[in-house]
Amino acid sequence: MIILKIIEQYYASTDSDLQYMALRNEFTINDIDNDVSLLMNKLVLPILLTESNMTIVNLVCYELLPKFMQCVRYNYSSNSDIFKLIENRVLIPITNNIRHPDRSLIFMQCSKMLFKKIFELIDLDQRGKSRSSHVNIPSIIFNNNDSFVLLYLKNLGEMNLFETEKYLCYENLNYLLPLYYDGHTHCVPKEIIISLLKQYSQEELINPTTQTLIGNLSRLTSSIELSYCSEYIDDSILLDMSKYWYKFNILIDDYFDTKLLPKLEVSTIDNLDEFIDILKIIINFGPFYSTRILHIGLPYLAQENVIRLIKNCIKLLNITSIGISQKKLENDMLTDSVIADRENSIAIAANDERQYIKTTDSNNNSSSKVERSNDKYVEELSLATGDYQDNDEDEDEDEYFEMEDETVDISVDGDDNQSTHTKELVDNIHYSKLEENDNNNKIEKIAKIKSMVLSILQSCDISLQTEKYFMEMPNLSVYNVYRDMGLAADKNAIATLFKFQSTVQEFDLNIILNDPDYFKKYSKDDIFATLDYKSASSVNNIRDLQFCVDIVEKLIRDENFKLTIRDQAILALILLPHIKKNKEFIRVLKVGNMKQKVDNGLATRTSIYSILSQMDTLQYNVSCKIIEEIVIHGLKDKNATIQFLSETILDKILSEYYNTIQGLAQGWYQVAIMNKLLEILYGSNAVSTTEASVLSNIIDTYPSVTPRHDD
Repeated sequence: MIILKIIEQYYASTDSDLQYMALRNEFTINDIDNDVSLLMNKLVLPILLTESNMTIVNLVCYELLPKFMQCVRYNYSSNSDIFKLIENRVLIPITNNIRHPDRSLIFMQCSKMLFKKIFELIDLDQRGKSRSSHVNIPSIIFNNNDSFVLLYLKNLGEMNLFETEKYLCYENLNYLLPLYYDGHTHCVPKEIIISLLKQYSQEELINPTTQTLIGNLSRLTSSIELSYCSEYIDDSILLDMSKYWYKFNILIDDYFDTKLLPKLEVSTIDNLDEFIDILKIIINFGPFYSTRILHIGLPYLAQENVIRLIKNCIKLLNITSIGISQKKLENDMLTDSVIADRENSIAIAANDERQYIKTTDSNNNSSSKVERSNDKYVEELSLATGDYQDNDEDEDEDEYFEMEDETVDISVDGDDNQSTHTKELVDNIHYSKLEENDNNNKIEKIAKIKSMVLSILQSCDISLQTEKYFMEMPNLSVYNVYRDMGLAADKNAIATLFKFQSTVQEFDLNIILNDPDYFKKYSKDDIFATLDYKSASSVNNIRDLQFCVDIVEKLIRDENFKLTIRDQAILALILLPHIKKNKEFIRVLKVGNMKQKVDNGLATRTSIYSILSQMDTLQYNVSCKIIEEIVIHGLKDKNATIQFLSETILDKILSEYYNTIQGLAQGWYQVAIMNKLLEILYGSNAVSTTEASVLSNIIDTYPSVTPRHDD
């Protein structure tokens, strides 16, 4: 049904049920320009502004408009004109009515449903992943102008929002901002970030919707824009923003120097919860002090700050150990105190009981005759009354409870000292239990702090260049432990990856192909060292080089030869020098006056690219080295299979490390990767259609951002 017919049906009846059914009709879009105008001006806005039946209003907000957006999505391809039309004819009229005095909540809710539906239809993550698969997902969004975002925020800023409206506003922004900003080519400007950060109260920061929005502000901006907002980012906000650590590369040294490290330099930990939050922030910033930058061999965080962090963590381990011991000692003392109080109370009670028995024995002799006569009287009375007891049951119960109360009062009066001691004992046990529970909670938090500190310490990159700092420590045993950690860390660096044991022995690599128990006879270092030497000496011998490649394939496929990530990295670096085209392997064939080049190394190169594409995600530095070589050699290769494998390898590495690269090596990425891709794509007339498609996909999916000036 066309939209005009739906409008006519709606206004043809005053019955709400018939109107409801008219709005639920399926519809088609024939002329998007005309249909949007009819829908908004004749149906949506009049209903949202004047309709008193909330069932009709909710139907428009929650069903009609989202269904209309979906209809647009599936009937029109992605282009800026379609999006501009939807923005001008649908989103802006809704937004301009948010300030309506009586209907603001309705329009805010309507905005939420529109933003949410558009967000879901675009499916941003899937769109990004599909670029590399040459899949074009149609979309109505083309985020080249953020004027609507500014208009939306302006309208919200002119309203006095209640708490529920504020959270609804934050929820709307969580859907809206990703439609206009991606954090790479389109970034949330500092003005928007600052205006929103100024609005938050500490109570609002506890709300998950607010936390998500703070995270989105960090994720969807650039490190440069974020650097201008530093003074508005307190610890509570930083806790959520730091999850997107790679946006803080400009601020990180200043933050550690002035905000984070001073809070670790304490002799006692006063506020455990706040201290845990600080440690969470430091852990979020972990890659800055745990990952070495390619070609430098040091972490991004300044060395003096890394050393300062390590020293503070070592002190904190001692402080937390003492804190746990103290709280446990306090609990033991509380337990001993309770036991002593109980024993003392028992002794007092026993003494009071002896005194009470002496007093009551003398009274019992004089009252026994009276009790016997009373018993006889009660017996006679019960025989005389007979069935009357059932008719006067309530009175008997009242008498019984009154007598019981008197007995209790008498016993209390007669044993006042015992009651006082019992009350004191109960109070002491109660307060001791409360204090013990409080200590147990503190022990758990201190233990958590200790665990977090240890995690930070273990992740710190400790190179041998920092050895002199540890030598200054009074406790040399601590120095020895962390020197060993430094040696272990060095093994993961490219420069020292091939520092095998001095006792390695070379052997005939044919044993690997022929003997199934080869891994029992030779160590991994023996195998890798021999393979490295053999491949390096086979640079001009295609047969020997192919033999080395076959050995690597055998090692990777052999389930008995368990490869760690470091092992795979070593094999990758052994093969990496051989991915480029070798002129020694190219033969020229003459057929009459015709010459034809035959590349005998093509099959070997293809095998190497195939092996690299099958490996697990390797260490960051090794992966960066592979990216460099792939861009220089793989993407320039004229063979379509190698181009495809090169794109596969790049996409695999960048999908894992793209954010890490943006945080640690923006400048390197721009110069070594993006500039070379652009040079290949636009600087040569010989670029094939396939190669251009490959390069465009990589550039679109993993764009560059403005690098730091000192990268």
